[in-house]
Amino acid sequence: RQLVSDPTRPHAHARPARLGQAVPPLSTIAPFRASRSGLALAGSVLASHLLRLQAFVPHTGTFAAGLPPKVRALSTLNMVNPIKKIGPLGFPFETPDPFLFCVYHADDYPAGDEKMQAPRKGNGADFDWSKPYRMYHGERVPGFPQHPHRGFETLTATTEGLVDHTDSQGNAGRYGNGDLQWMTAGAGIVHGEMFPLINQDRPNPLRLFQIWMNLPARSKFADPTFVMHWNEKVPRVSAPGSEVRVFAGNLGDAQGLPPPPPAPPGPSQAPR
Repeated sequence: RQLVSDPTRPHAHARPARLGQAVPPLSTIAPFRASRSGLALAGSVLASHLLRLQAFVPHTGTFAAGLPPKVRALSTLNMVNPIKKIGPLGFPFETPDPFLFCVYHADDYPAGDEKMQAPRKGNGADFDWSKPYRMYHGERVPGFPQHPHRGFETLTATTEGLVDHTDSQGNAGRYGNGDLQWMTAGAGIVHGEMFPLINQDRPNPLRLFQIWMNLPARSKFADPTFVMHWNEKVPRVSAPGSEVRVFAGNLGDAQGLPPPPPAPPGPSQAPR
């Protein structure tokens, strides 16, 4: 479900959102503060059973999902706004400026073959959520073959499974299982994101969020670049029975790793 805050209400002493009652008990992703340099995305996986309920509070930009009572107290660190309404959450999520797009991928891929392929062939646009997994735009390896981005940033926050990245800048690599890729498309980049099924003797589950963030006009033509935040270096915040990953920004005393460097403003532009 999607939660929308009232931006006219003060939030310095607001009570945290009450999410615990209708939430699967073993997964969370929490808080998310909306600004490029102060974006806070903190994810926690308490077991392989991941979130099925998310919340987004646009005014403070707090992004919470599936908070159980033990982790809900952490949301007070970001002073969550009062909740104005609760509505259904779709694919993709409804997002306020500067967020352009946000999706959660939860695919229970089976064992792959020697070429890391799925047992069935994709149809080029497989987004059927009634199935255990989707091929998306992939044919035999699920994922998103080469496609362009321009004028915004993408954040791919993984919790389980792997992503193979290739791009028109000559970069290629594999990441996942808690890693974050923060990419500035800027003036334009073509890249691919495929989900290799590397395990031939067991399933290949995939869980990740992808968020698109708009760039200000002065940075639309920044040089394309990206940074990797590897799982072992991502800061954590712990509470009894819970752990929150701070992918970016800050949560309490935990400071996330820096985003890609912004493009320098021109002589007539204000500092970013």
